Amino acid sequence: MIISFYKLLFGFPAPIIFAILLNEINQVKFKKVVQTISYLPHFVSWVVLSGLFIQFFSPSIGPINIILKHIGIRPIYFSAVPKWFRTVLVSTGIWKEVGWGSIIYLEILSSIDYKMYEAVIIDGENRFQRILHITLPSLSL
Repeated sequence: MIISFYKLLFGFPAPIIFAILLNEINQVKFKKVVQTISYLPHFVSWVVLSGLFIQFFSPSIGPINIILKHIGIRPIYFSAVPKWFRTVLVSTGIWKEVGWGSIIYLEILSSIDYKMYEAVIIDGENRFQRILHITLPSLSL
């Protein structure tokens, strides 16, 4: 129940937020590179990803625990401690699917009429206000 709640709470808005952030990138080449990199984990098997994350979060050779050692914190065995296991499980699921899930929202964002953005720019709204008043309501339609 807790893991499902975390997935709903953090996993549902993640592709929406990522799509909005991608939509705000003006450099086309950089945007395409970020999109490609974010889509790749969707096509990698869970078995391969779990092996990578076991090594990445390893208490002896994992880069996360090496950084923790340098800071002066004892290494954490993320796979064995229940509170950390939930966090790692949910975050890896989000990381794996956020790029693929953002495709739908990017398509919706690309269909928003740019004249709406121009109108609020003339009214003096900043980028955050444009997202709040134009982008988010357009996603809910």
